Amino acid sequence: MSRSRRAARISAGGFTALSLASFMAIIKASYSLFTLLQQVEEKK
Repeated sequence: MSRSRRAARISAGGFTALSLASFMAIIKASYSLFTLLQQVEEKK
């Protein structure tokens, strides 16, 4: 039960902590870039 009381932390490179908002922004941007690259590849 003590583990559930600890706050989850996401670190960037092990030297800085990310907030949930910045983590979600990175995920959204990564997915957007991924779908863009998929569309470019399909047009070839």
